[in-house]
Amino acid sequence: MLIFKHHLNSFCVSIFTYFFLYCLSYFLPEFMQKYGVLNNRINLGFLAQTKAKAVVDGMTETNLGLNFIGNFHKLSPFEAQIFQNSGLVHLLAISGGQILPVVSLLCFVISSIVYFLFKNKLPPHKIMLISSKIRNYTSFLLSFFVAVLFGGTGALMRVSWLNFFKKVHVLLGIQNVIFKRTAEFSEPLLDKFLILFIVSFLFGNIFLNYSFILSAIGAACAEISATICLFIVKQNKQNSSILDNFVRAKFFAEILVTIATCVFVGVVLSPLTYNSIANSCLANIFAIPVITFIVTPLALLVLITPIHNCVFDFLLKALDYSLMLFKHIAVAFSGDNLNNAQVLQNTRLFSPDGLLYLNMVMIILWGVIDLIRGRKVFLMRMQFYK
Repeated sequence: MLIFKHHLNSFCVSIFTYFFLYCLSYFLPEFMQKYGVLNNRINLGFLAQTKAKAVVDGMTETNLGLNFIGNFHKLSPFEAQIFQNSGLVHLLAISGGQILPVVSLLCFVISSIVYFLFKNKLPPHKIMLISSKIRNYTSFLLSFFVAVLFGGTGALMRVSWLNFFKKVHVLLGIQNVIFKRTAEFSEPLLDKFLILFIVSFLFGNIFLNYSFILSAIGAACAEISATICLFIVKQNKQNSSILDNFVRAKFFAEILVTIATCVFVGVVLSPLTYNSIANSCLANIFAIPVITFIVTPLALLVLITPIHNCVFDFLLKALDYSLMLFKHIAVAFSGDNLNNAQVLQNTRLFSPDGLLYLNMVMIILWGVIDLIRGRKVFLMRMQFYK
């Protein structure tokens, strides 16, 4: 009973804290709400947009090319409708989930180079420490560079700054002081509140940024789905000889997480779409690998490769074909309810009511995640007091 009461209090405190941040962010000056303090000073988005305008004229998927190369939001009403109805609109937000695999691969390469250079010169624990620091700073710098290259979008800033500010000692000190006073203010809650306030101040109101909101909802659904699915796999592994092999169990868990995340996102977006949850789930299962492992790496390569390079035309064509595939998936799962009246009217997702709905869903999901993360800490504290 005590544990249930604590979890209920903790969840309510999280929801109230995020709602307070939501209200507080609207008191920022108008120019700061749109762009923030730092985004006007450090923004390489014009470089990406200039290149996007120069190279997409010959592409079949011009609008999608502008979106993924230069972060232009110029979809036609029909395109906006099919991505909304298929439940794939959240994949149009250039987010950390798409950039993370690329950054992780580069960090792995750098860590491997460090290991081979120092494996015979330093003790293993020092090599691990150096490699960890290099990986942390490299991931931050790379993600920050990509973020400013795409115009400081809220989704990418969430990845860069959430990962970086967790290691700032001043913020850790503030958290420790507050955390000692009450168990309801969990460490994840304080992490997120402080960092999101800083991000809103520096880069604009996150609650008005569709890129951030859609990305945050997708990430939250993935984390909750992973927690549930990994628990199921762990239980099956203990009770069944079929999953004794750890590799097979992990592979099975990844499949479960992917499917569960697609279903979760489909359920969350279903009140704002005309499509079925089953169609949305299948569309995400097919589209997520295309966006993460094909479209995003090709878009980054197109950005950093000179136009007159011999491989540039090949990269641009490959990107165009991958975007065509992404669009065909959206069309295939958008349903048969696309009449002219629906296409021409404003989509519910991008209306004021849709924005409010997405914000409230995001706040509730954050509260659930804080509850999951803070549960272990609370149980450990209770054991310590005993």
